[in-house]
Amino acid sequence: MEEFCIENLSVSNAVIFSNSSLKVEAEMLERKCFDFLLKCLKDGTAVKDIEDLDAGMKEKIFLQGFTKSCKD
Repeated sequence: MEEFCIENLSVSNAVIFSNSSLKVEAEMLERKCFDFLLKCLKDGTAVKDIEDLDAGMKEKIFLQGFTKSCKD
């Protein structure tokens, strides 16, 4: 199931896949979702239901987004 989710990751399901990956401890999916959402943040791409993203994941993405941009 984890591989299926990774292959089908999109702006319309990234939040639900991310939150679900945290609940079931699917580390590979969690990492793919993190990378995908970080890229969306940097690109300014809208993501469905982003306000529902797990608070811890929101914080990590926010911090990583600014850390990477400062090094560039």
